[in-house]
Amino acid sequence: MSVMRPDLIMKSIIPVVMAGILAIYGLVLSVLIAGNISAPPTYTLY
Repeated sequence: MSVMRPDLIMKSIIPVVMAGILAIYGLVLSVLIAGNISAPPTYTLY
């Protein structure tokens, strides 16, 4: 495709780059959320 129409190479690569950025953002966000999860407090009245 880019041999015949070299102007379309940027148009076709933008979704791939954006999907990669979104995947990295999701991975970082999930690590941050998982790091904030703590164990539930123990119930000591019984």
